[in-house]
Amino acid sequence: MGRKASGKERVDIFDKPQANGTVYVYKRISVYNPDKGYYVSKEQKLIGKKLPGSDEIVPTRPKAAKGSRKASSHEKTLSAQGVSASRVRIGASAIVDFIGKESGIDNDVYASCDEAVAKKIISVARYYLQSDGEATSHIEKWQLTHQMMPYGYPISEDAAHDLFTLIGADETISQSVFFGRASHLDDTNVLAYDASTVSTYGHGHVRSRYGYNKDADGLETDKLFTFYSMSNRQPVCFMTVPGNIPDVLAVGNAMKQLDVLGLQQSEVISDCGFYSEDNLSLMFQESYNFITRAQHDVRWIRPEIDKVLKQMEDTANMCPDEAGTYGLTVCLTHEFEKVRKYGSREKGLKAGDTEAFSRRVYLHIYFNDVNRIKKNRALDEELSKLRDEYISGQRDFKPAAQKLIDKYMVIKDKRNGDPEIKFKTKAIREAKKYHGVFVLVSNKEKDAFEALRKFRKREWIEDFFEEYKQRIGGKKYRVWDDLTLDGKKLIQFVALCYYEYFSRKIREIKKTLGVKNGEHDHDLKVNLDKEKALKNWLDNTSIQEIFDWFDAVEKVDVTTPYAKQVWTTEVIERDKMFLEKLGVELQNYLNP
Repeated sequence: MGRKASGKERVDIFDKPQANGTVYVYKRISVYNPDKGYYVSKEQKLIGKKLPGSDEIVPTRPKAAKGSRKASSHEKTLSAQGVSASRVRIGASAIVDFIGKESGIDNDVYASCDEAVAKKIISVARYYLQSDGEATSHIEKWQLTHQMMPYGYPISEDAAHDLFTLIGADETISQSVFFGRASHLDDTNVLAYDASTVSTYGHGHVRSRYGYNKDADGLETDKLFTFYSMSNRQPVCFMTVPGNIPDVLAVGNAMKQLDVLGLQQSEVISDCGFYSEDNLSLMFQESYNFITRAQHDVRWIRPEIDKVLKQMEDTANMCPDEAGTYGLTVCLTHEFEKVRKYGSREKGLKAGDTEAFSRRVYLHIYFNDVNRIKKNRALDEELSKLRDEYISGQRDFKPAAQKLIDKYMVIKDKRNGDPEIKFKTKAIREAKKYHGVFVLVSNKEKDAFEALRKFRKREWIEDFFEEYKQRIGGKKYRVWDDLTLDGKKLIQFVALCYYEYFSRKIREIKKTLGVKNGEHDHDLKVNLDKEKALKNWLDNTSIQEIFDWFDAVEKVDVTTPYAKQVWTTEVIERDKMFLEKLGVELQNYLNP
């Protein structure tokens, strides 16, 4: 067991130049940790700034009392008359406040850092969620009409930038939030593993590099590797790697991330980007359970497909959940390789030597006849198109198209007239043989259709992640240094947690609407019809549209010499029903 930190503190004052010439001055308090052999950051705060061309430090203005601001001359006149009033939007804010508290997300953030920092994180995350991913530069204006925020002071663009920087400079905050999220899971949890590229407008980021870009926008990218709980579809943690790193190379660190969160017993579901011989070997060595998709042309998988291909469409192999899909399982022992961490006199091996070992794997092989027809037609149409383009004189093809030409066509150019083009019928027939075939590999799940059910759930998660990128500012980053980028990612992660929890609550509510429960008053036709109308609205309304709809609910607070009154915008019966079933009581937010 390591020694505790000595407690010896060091205070550093350092500058952080900005693009506009201003220099922010920070004070950092560090504590020496003898186990690590270096100082660990304990506290960091902004103490002032230097204006362009000056070395004089202008101290940071002290915060005003909560809720205070300089009154305008008009307000002073009204105050003298005994009149004061406010109008703020509370509908959507009340929903988000409920989400944060009921889900435990807010508590996880509060447990991860200083209370003031936590309130800022939560407030900015709620802004991203409610504003449909608006730029951070608009948050201060947005706060004027949305005052139900944990942080009660205006958050300027500079303040948001400082918050991102603080979070980015302290990895403990992010890991603590992840730890809190993981604490809500059980030991048998199933995790989805998703990799996604995120473009950035900034240049010179350490991890932003040119590589595979799913958006094909020509920008540098980071890669986000995110783990989601399959049981509640909640994001658990994420890690970032340079955009040019292949997915398969990041798996080792991803597993280490699960280790520190106490999730070693989880079953990991992943797509083809995860698959490699080395990754499967790693999973076996570290005793992780997994289901991963693999390409059907993998050296040791293709022969097993060939053995069972003719019997795939037997009635006994029909999938009960997917029409037109057939599946069966092949259990086999496969040999893997590992690099020894330690030597072995008994085996005559040294540390660093490669050693073979065998493990049992379940190879789940599937076939879908509709996919076969689609892929056959797509291949025929693509080859026909390429042939016509070649005849028309085109010679400069993209690498993927040129690969198809080389593989499936024989071309003889003629000095006069059109080139002679023939298709390689045998090669095309061989390719079509495996159209509609896909494979899952597992070390735990023995049943082909249960493995498929788990994998389909993972695909739903992937679709949702794309929704996140579109909705809360996660599609392209607009920050200009690495620390701010890392800090912003964590806040977007918190917003993502809000978003998915709300989605889950809506799914749960919809299952109960219009369904009899045995209670006489509830089961009356008039009430069931109202619930069906609510369900129809929810079915046809996006999450963002729901927030926009309830954002119109306002709280008006007026005081005059005659009376003091507080009221809200009228809420229609359908909306009242939704809030009631969700568990939100607007009355609680009239006088918080």
